[in-house]
Amino acid sequence: MHSVPGYPDSAFERARAYIAGPVAPEDGLTPALKWAFQHHSEGRWKRIGILVPGQECVREHRGLHRLRTRGVTVEAATDPRPLAGFTGPVIAYCPNLYALAVAERLPITCGIVAVAADNAPLRPWVHAFTPQHLAGHVLAPVQPLLPDATARRAMVYFTHRLTTTSLADDHPRIQGIVEGLRQLRAQGAVFTTEELIALALQLNWPAGAVDQLQQLAAEAFPEPAA
Repeated sequence: MHSVPGYPDSAFERARAYIAGPVAPEDGLTPALKWAFQHHSEGRWKRIGILVPGQECVREHRGLHRLRTRGVTVEAATDPRPLAGFTGPVIAYCPNLYALAVAERLPITCGIVAVAADNAPLRPWVHAFTPQHLAGHVLAPVQPLLPDATARRAMVYFTHRLTTTSLADDHPRIQGIVEGLRQLRAQGAVFTTEELIALALQLNWPAGAVDQLQQLAAEAFPEPAA
């Protein structure tokens, strides 16, 4: 059993799976639904939730409308309280990083399956939770995740600050965290932005904080050109 600050063990240990590109999201819905039904004892449409990045995604994908008529709950990560009170399982459909972070903070224990339109936001989530691969490209998780002990301790400390104070995703606060990480990098700490994001997901950071960390860390620690 894992023990992660701010993360209930039951939530951390829940089942996870993903369908990556080049599988089209529309084609990934069927295996995702099959997996979701396998992870709920009742196996009923109304027990399935779908989380999309924004309401425009619902308008663009007609298959989501058909699922709604069957009783599936479809809501956006940007809604005021997405899937509030929902117990899962949840399909994260075409998720961006923000939507994945929202899904991870839902009080569900059944499981999360991600159907990617873009593999990039999926990678740190795969690093964080090593979900089951269902289709598409295999995304190899980084193991061990963020082995630099100094950087890891700093992230755990920042997590405590975020979860015990208000305005967790306040922009200046995340800027301060990135500045602290920049100082650690200057002192020899070794890490990548993707590792930082993966650990932030694993430590159950608020979705807005994860999203801002990704943006600010990508600017502060640019990856070398291939």
